[in-house]
Amino acid sequence: MLNAVIDHMLVAEKNRDVIEELLSIGFTENELITDFGFCDSDVVDVLEESEDMESQM
Repeated sequence: MLNAVIDHMLVAEKNRDVIEELLSIGFTENELITDFGFCDSDVVDVLEESEDMESQM
């Protein structure tokens, strides 16, 4: 069922937005890549961008 929700979100939003949302609710980098099939480079990019934004605050 969770995969169905994610698939629906992917239709309506960009991968980056979905990755950000899933990370914000507690999913790990590994879960996003292995369980949900996101491209590892996309997940890493979102994580790095998030870290850059936090370091600028």
